[in-house]
Amino acid sequence: MRILIIEDNPGDIQLIQEMLKEGPGNLTISVADRLGVGLDILSSQDIDLVLLDLGLPDSRGLETLVRLQEGFPRQPVLIMTSIADESLAVQAIRLGAQDYLVKGQLDGGLLRHALAYAGERKQAGELIRAQAGLLDISHDAIFTWEIGGGILYWNRGAQELYGFGISEVIGKDAHELVRTSRTVASEVHEKL
Repeated sequence: MRILIIEDNPGDIQLIQEMLKEGPGNLTISVADRLGVGLDILSSQDIDLVLLDLGLPDSRGLETLVRLQEGFPRQPVLIMTSIADESLAVQAIRLGAQDYLVKGQLDGGLLRHALAYAGERKQAGELIRAQAGLLDISHDAIFTWEIGGGILYWNRGAQELYGFGISEVIGKDAHELVRTSRTVASEVHEKL
């Protein structure tokens, strides 16, 4: 596993490296002391996971996560910060962070556990994207929705059949958008 630590505190970097040495597995660790340097490393190296501090000399707070994701939207990121703020943690997760770890509450086992889960989620996401790619080449209309919620997935076949692009349908009620022959027949019957 290739890990990039974006952290400006040398003591924290050393502590993280020590925690990661304790566990099994083949780890390659790269370090950046600024977000800009970390983005350069992500551009030039194949990195599996990023451990990201939210307080860097060239970026502060959730802006740090947002900037990283703008350039690397599928990059798994674990926030590792000294800020023990539950609302900030929830915002980070909503913005796409895999986990939110507080430095003073962290040990090697918890860190390795979080890294393993983030790695598994990355692999699962890649598999789902590959499967979705197969669904997209189908000419059949395929979509999924959450009962009481909205449309979660909409393939090209559905777009061609119903005339709505994916950005128009995600989150919308499927019954409002998709009219089946049964729905049309029911409406005609009601009018008679």
